[in-house]
Order: sequence, then structure tokens, then C-alpha cells
Amino acid sequence: MKHLEPSRPDAAPATSSLAGMLSTIACRLATDGAGWRLDLIGFPPEDIIDLINESNRTHDAGRCTAAEDGDVVSIHGRLRGPLLLVGGRVLRNHVRSRLGHRRYGLECPEADFMHHLLARTGTFSIRRIETEVYSTWVDIGVSTCPDGSAKPADLSLIYDLVSNTWHTEF
Repeated sequence: MKHLEPSRPDAAPATSSLAGMLSTIACRLATDGAGWRLDLIGFPPEDIIDLINESNRTHDAGRCTAAEDGDVVSIHGRLRGPLLLVGGRVLRNHVRSRLGHRRYGLECPEADFMHHLLARTGTFSIRRIETEVYSTWVDIGVSTCPDGSAKPADLSLIYDLVSNTWHTEF
């Protein structure tokens, strides 16, 4: 198992190359023997420890731990709620990367929002190429294909930059 280190604050934003635009980040939520597991695929491993630490600081009752297995990092927790919030932080960080890390104070989707998103198939994946940034909102194309493959987006999530809120029609 590889040791995960916190990301550097001066780390460069995600690449804008064609390969970077087409690469997929996926989250899959499932039960396991001791509670819940959130698998993150294609997410920079160095950033996962920051997601876990932020979740653990916010929700002491649902401590999360991570284990890396190849390209998949599994985050385990006794409770589902903190893992939903980790998934929300993945979405927030995706929006932040599309804004070039120039905007702070972005809100994460609430646990209920993430519950409804993951209730469809247990999985969501995003690609940079399916995210459009406008002057007052960001449109994130999300695929909810159950096998987590790189299918075209079948759902649109909107992050309103003015009100710092998330919207979609589930």
C-alpha cells in the first residue's frame, strides 16, 4: 500500500491537454463488511488525504480512512454521511480546478444532494471536457453509468457562482 501525502498548496491546476480533458474521475459508493466504502478512480492520490482530513475535521462521528489499490483509492467509513461529503468535495474540487483555482469559498454539495446523485446507480464520473464555465455558473456533465466507464454525461449539475449553491433535476 502506498502512503498518501497531503497535496502542496502551490500544486499546478489540472492539465488542459487533450488527454487531461478526456480523463475521467469516478466515485463509486458501496457497502462493505464494516460500513461503507467510497472508491475514487482517476483522482490525484495526493489530494485524497486532503479530502479525508477535511471530512474528518468536519464530522468527528464518521472517521474515514483510505487504502490504495492500483488506480483505485478506497475510503472507508462506518457512516455513509461523511463519505457522501467526500464525494461532494470531489465535485467542489473539480469546479475549483475548472476555475483555475482562482476562486475560494466554493461550497460543497450537501449530503442530501450527494445522496440523490449516488442513489441513481451508486456511481458518478466527470470529465473536464464535459464541464463548461460561464460568467455566473458552471455546468458539470456527469455520467451515472453503473459500471463507471467513460460514457457521455447523462446528467447536468449546475454550480451557481453567485449564490454558491448546487442545482440539478434528479
